[in-house]
Amino acid sequence: MASLRNVYGPTETTIWSTAGVVEPASGIDIGVPLDNTQLYVLDPQGRSVEPSFPGELWIGGEGLAVGYWDRPELTEERFVTGLPAAPERRLYRTGDRARWTSDGRLLHHGRLDNQVKLRGYRIELSEVETVLEAVEGVSTAVVVVRDDRLVAYLLAENDAELKPSEVRSAAGVSLPPYMVPGIVMVLDELPLTANKKIDRNRLPEPVVSSDAGFEKPRDATEITLARMWTEILGVSQVGVHDHFFDVGGHSLLAVRLSSAISAEWDVEIPISVMLGRQGTVAELAAIVRSGGQETARGPLVTLREGEPEQRPVFLFHPFGGTVFCYVELTRHLPPGRPVLAIEAPGIQNEGEAEISVEAMATRYIDLLKEVQPNGPYALGGWCFGGVIAYEVAGQLRAEGEEIEFIIGIDSRAPVEENIPESADDSTILSWFARDLAVPAGKTLDIPADELRALGGDAAFDHILHEAAAIGVLAEDADRAQILRYFEAYLANGIALQTYLPEPAELDLVLLRAADEEADYGPKLGWEALIKGELQVIDVSGDHNSVMYPPYAELAARAIAPHMEGPTDDDEN
Repeated sequence: MASLRNVYGPTETTIWSTAGVVEPASGIDIGVPLDNTQLYVLDPQGRSVEPSFPGELWIGGEGLAVGYWDRPELTEERFVTGLPAAPERRLYRTGDRARWTSDGRLLHHGRLDNQVKLRGYRIELSEVETVLEAVEGVSTAVVVVRDDRLVAYLLAENDAELKPSEVRSAAGVSLPPYMVPGIVMVLDELPLTANKKIDRNRLPEPVVSSDAGFEKPRDATEITLARMWTEILGVSQVGVHDHFFDVGGHSLLAVRLSSAISAEWDVEIPISVMLGRQGTVAELAAIVRSGGQETARGPLVTLREGEPEQRPVFLFHPFGGTVFCYVELTRHLPPGRPVLAIEAPGIQNEGEAEISVEAMATRYIDLLKEVQPNGPYALGGWCFGGVIAYEVAGQLRAEGEEIEFIIGIDSRAPVEENIPESADDSTILSWFARDLAVPAGKTLDIPADELRALGGDAAFDHILHEAAAIGVLAEDADRAQILRYFEAYLANGIALQTYLPEPAELDLVLLRAADEEADYGPKLGWEALIKGELQVIDVSGDHNSVMYPPYAELAARAIAPHMEGPTDDDEN
């Protein structure tokens, strides 16, 4: 019987280091090590990562070359002895990203040297360049990261007229928003090295401006808001119809804008409002003029109005407590049914964060019943939100209520093997610091021991200081607001660690992110808890990107058939 085998190895390990049989739709499987070869998947500190998690591939064994001819510095950089994972071995650093599967095989996940991390997303610059070069009129594209923004430099083909806004729109058909360059510059020529390769270090400084059709602010409120945006976002000008995210905004910058608006007009605008449907200068100005009355609300957020006779779909917040992640998904769900989301109460109000999933569910059920007194209930959530939906469904069922459906969007089951090890407040605060920097595309690694030594308020203030030092937060960041974010984060972390429910007679539709690199099993552990029907649907994207374009639309399509149940009128 014929078979196809993949052999892998760089020249520095004398050509081949692994071999494996190529199977259909199994990813880039490079198999297992050859004889006298050792493979290590390591983190940036040279420590082994757990199986199923990605890291950098290092190779050891008898196949290693002595080094590079007459290049001692490069030899020292790439051939290393004394790493924590193998202190006695000499290893070669491949620069390739890989992970071990649960059955001991190695999957290849591309190069690290052309990969960047921006606002929490890993981006292959070559992939963005390929898409841009497929746009009509583009001859060559070079993409780099400058000042936490993705910048594209283009050469036109045959004197074609390239409009940056049109290029971005065309790229957006194939790329999710976080991979679409925020700045597009058309050049007459690209700087080259002596070897005639593109010299990325000599590319011109980007000119930052909005891609939207520019319309000047029309009154004092819009002028003041536009000024705030230019100062916070670092752009030269904004128009009244520019959306906050389209000109480089992200959640932490939205916190700064909210604080600035409060200081100027004494109007509180929740972050979820800016991240969702009212994110332009004109829309925020209208809220300011009204005194903020439109934003007064509790933890229940209306993402979409629906027909009066239609039962709502309730979505629960993921880890961290906010619900703006559901905006794109909601846009693509079938029309008619209202879509409501529940954010953690502690996000808006100090001291209201719950520290157990059971208590969250009980509290959230009261909110649900204010809108829909009786079932059947349609429930769902992404990540931790799916876990909350499971507990809510169980409590409603115990009250005799019917459940229409539960949708878990890449939600890992709350079973022992999926729950992170117990951690004290200092460890969770260290995680919070790490995640605080992600929206800004930065890294903030503060060891838990360092925070534990400081203790209490001093540890929290140290994080704010370090975050401001690398540009994640402003020097005058609203401490109370960031503290509320941490309280919700801490509460979710405690709840996640302590929630190990019993199996239940419930059905679950599980949308599994097909491109997620971490391996939590084919059913993400839910087979241990769901005693009813467990339906698993693979959808494109990884754990994070599944909620954002273009993958959110595909997730919505998978959910759509389950939203076509009877209306309240049909049951009467």
